Amino acid sequence: MRELPSGSPVVLLTLHSLADHASALLSASGRMKHNPEAGLDLIRLLAQMLLVVEFQFLPDALSIVGAVVLGCPSTDVQLSACNCIHEVLMTSDDYTRKVRCAQWYQHLAAACAAVKPVSALAADDFQTLSLTKDTNLEP
Repeated sequence: MRELPSGSPVVLLTLHSLADHASALLSASGRMKHNPEAGLDLIRLLAQMLLVVEFQFLPDALSIVGAVVLGCPSTDVQLSACNCIHEVLMTSDDYTRKVRCAQWYQHLAAACAAVKPVSALAADDFQTLSLTKDTNLEP
């Protein structure tokens, strides 16, 4: 990557290609669904590319990697992918890049861990439960 001329479109083409392969592996039915290690290895590789891609391509690279992670079929795989990305980003010593990647990672992790909205009936039940007075908490 570092030997490519500045602004080379090969970087984005490589990212897109790896992202397509990772998405295909992570969304494959059958055996891969129960053992997504090959797809997670590609996620790890994509995360490592975030550390070496030119800074001008970083926003595009972040959105590509984020789309792959959010496109994972299960929450468990999404969280595993976030863990892989976190491990790689923590090794970076480029603090300018690390700040941008850390902000992106926080948004990605929050999106992956987001709780699904509850039905209106369940929300009403929760609200009445949370508004009840607990006698043990009074001073």
